[in-house]
Amino acid sequence: MYFRFSNVQFICNITMSPSRLNGAIVSLKRDSEGSYKAFMKLNQNFRRGIEYNYTVCLEQPVYGNISPSLFVQWAEANRIFGAQKILVHTLELSTTLRQYLGYYTTKGFIETLPWTFPPGLTDETHCHLQQTMISDCQYRLRGWSRFVVMADVDELIVPRHPDDKTWTDMIKRAPCPADVTYYGGRHLLYRLPPNSSESNDTGLTILDRLHRNELIYVYPIRGKYMGDPGKIVGDMVTHSVSGPIIHSDKMCIMPVTVGGNHHYRRTPLKMKSNTWILDNITLKYSDLLKRRIAEVEQNLRY
Repeated sequence: MYFRFSNVQFICNITMSPSRLNGAIVSLKRDSEGSYKAFMKLNQNFRRGIEYNYTVCLEQPVYGNISPSLFVQWAEANRIFGAQKILVHTLELSTTLRQYLGYYTTKGFIETLPWTFPPGLTDETHCHLQQTMISDCQYRLRGWSRFVVMADVDELIVPRHPDDKTWTDMIKRAPCPADVTYYGGRHLLYRLPPNSSESNDTGLTILDRLHRNELIYVYPIRGKYMGDPGKIVGDMVTHSVSGPIIHSDKMCIMPVTVGGNHHYRRTPLKMKSNTWILDNITLKYSDLLKRRIAEVEQNLRY
């Protein structure tokens, strides 16, 4: 299969000590004749030292078709879980979405990484850009964030024990060795209740979609994860880490009683089971999430 855009990594062996490194994250730059002749520095100062425990990387570029309301819900839920920074690669943005991103950027919670591509990109092309973004996050955050959390805007890695609210709580409860490199969350698909009378009707996805498909895939199928970019030796990909580390004891697949990847897909997803069960574990976030979103809306109005 051939793609118009693809992800390529160039790996160089470095013999000097890490303290002498002065690195830069770079991207190929195309000139007016269509040839790649130069490099453009994206980050001149190589970050040193852990600044954040949890940084979320949005796996697909943000552009006009993402609902601003859904984006705010996603951002605030991640903040409640413990996210201290979100990295977002942006293409064309709607006016409303630009306002929300501007608000979060001013607060220092979101860092936007603008990308420029030829016009006429399709949703399929955006999907093919996904691995490039994941690789960018993996290496950009190495030595800067203790964990990088990989997710799409319709996915959340949720602490599922009734007494746990944050990812730190979740990790402490997970039956894993202390030197785990990354934690995998199994796929849990949610939808609105079949009977409208059972709906909370709050307008907030994770509080309204409380019916989960009984089928839980074996990880890494449709799962998501959080990993330590400074320790992972394989390549971070959409659902797991490729390479030999996936077979080592440094990976921990969390029981769904501890944590899981909640998927609130907007378009239908074919499942082998038609049985849906009530799963209202996210209601423990109801009051706090509503309050956080109301604060954002109020600040944007004024």
